[in-house]
Amino acid sequence: MKIHETSAFIIEGHVSAGYERVKDLFKKKYELGCEENSQLCVYVDGERVVDLWGRLDKSNGFNGDSLTTVYSNTKTLTAIMMAIAVDKGWIQYQDKIAKHWPGNYFNKY
Repeated sequence: MKIHETSAFIIEGHVSAGYERVKDLFKKKYELGCEENSQLCVYVDGERVVDLWGRLDKSNGFNGDSLTTVYSNTKTLTAIMMAIAVDKGWIQYQDKIAKHWPGNYFNKY
């Protein structure tokens, strides 16, 4: 989704050798007019391999330490963790929540 006309933007941060393509894709989002302020940090095996942030111009003060709002990102992580739990046999997709949730709250419904 294009949110602005392409204009001057600044990309800062670091990518480790072998992860340069990530920076290229990050920059492309600005070139297409899809970003105003954004951050991306990726760890692989406990090592930070990507730490990038970008903004449209210098005047807004956005940087790598700026706080941002995280919307529905936890849905993806929850789905992955549920799939792992099913794979390990800890739960089944058809289980009722009450089977695994402590207390009586879900047993009422």
